[in-house]
Amino acid sequence: MNTSTIINPVRTSNLTDALERLQAQAELKFDEVVQAKNLRAEGGKIILADGFGEVRFDRLTLNPNGTALGGMAQRLQIGTGKAAIKPGSKYLKDLHGLADQHATEMFDSTVNGFLQARPEKLYMLRAFVSRGAAGEIVDDGQAVLRAFLSNQYRRMDNLDMLTSVLEGVQRSGHEVELNRADISDSRMRLSFTVPGADFEAPDFLKDYVSPYPVNGRHGVTGDELPVVSAGFVASNSEVGEGGYNLRPELKVLICDNGITMDAYRDAADMIVSKKHLGAAVGEGILMSSRVAEIERDLYTEITSSAIASFIDPMFVEGMIGQLTTDSAKSVISNKVHLIEQLAKKVGIQETEQSMIIEDFIKSGQSDRAGGVLQAMTSVSQRVANPDRAAHLEAQAVMAMRLAPQVSEPVAAVA
Repeated sequence: MNTSTIINPVRTSNLTDALERLQAQAELKFDEVVQAKNLRAEGGKIILADGFGEVRFDRLTLNPNGTALGGMAQRLQIGTGKAAIKPGSKYLKDLHGLADQHATEMFDSTVNGFLQARPEKLYMLRAFVSRGAAGEIVDDGQAVLRAFLSNQYRRMDNLDMLTSVLEGVQRSGHEVELNRADISDSRMRLSFTVPGADFEAPDFLKDYVSPYPVNGRHGVTGDELPVVSAGFVASNSEVGEGGYNLRPELKVLICDNGITMDAYRDAADMIVSKKHLGAAVGEGILMSSRVAEIERDLYTEITSSAIASFIDPMFVEGMIGQLTTDSAKSVISNKVHLIEQLAKKVGIQETEQSMIIEDFIKSGQSDRAGGVLQAMTSVSQRVANPDRAAHLEAQAVMAMRLAPQVSEPVAAVA
């Protein structure tokens, strides 16, 4: 089995599909704590020599992805001095992305110089590697270096996290339904609702028109089905792009728009977050299976305890009240101008703006801030990149709250 089948992003509402991808990735994972002197850059790739941890080998050729390049810049402290022309992460990514011999030579020289400066320094590498029929590592040049981490990094793999979440749900006594599983090269994000945890929100959804058909019928409005469902989002990174997080989420039933409410203090206070950081480990040493089992049980208990809080009626109704107040504020503005201004504040990419403008105009709430939130969360369902989808959903409430502040009269922006 080789890496080409398991590195593309996944967006699915099917739990089986998510499990199959994670299990396939688990079969090709390779982790090693190594000294800098056993690494070198060559032709834009990272060469690992003398592996002696989980699997013995003489040489392994690794292709660093963007996450790994960012980790290398951070851990090797590239581009951190006052004389640095640009941040190290951008510098390495720019050099690595150029199909130019001079750029490749500069990349190799830069990385090797910093590796050689501290040859005894320990780093944890996480990779996907090709394996032969007996499970042996095959150095076919296709291995992906997906993370370059501190030797204090404590692994919590996505498959283990998903298992812990599902066990936590079972322990809580509640049932859940998977709305979406997003898996990228940097994070996994799982969105769940709890059947029966439905709440009416007629004022929040007043006049809203779903961009998606409901039971085959187009143009269904929030007045017809003014209901949101309570649930949560569980996210994890196994490559150093954040830890394990649980946060409350509301789902609008007529369109499946997911609303995360971190912009409100009450919701932000409910977020459960745990960093993947442990004691430093030596070369070739990784966390034992017993420690990993204890870690998984901790995440199971965290999930079990959090669910009841996330669907508590007092909390959910309080969130609906705040959403209703903010969504009703007027935005008397040129729609294109409004979204362009919000894009600068909350990080909306140019290719996403036109989609958001279209959904905003059709939302039935284009004269008020709530239409911005609904447009951003509906577009988040359609973008292909899981990380961009998560960003749009995470920023939607903030964009709604900012919309009245950046709104200008139509005549002023003619």
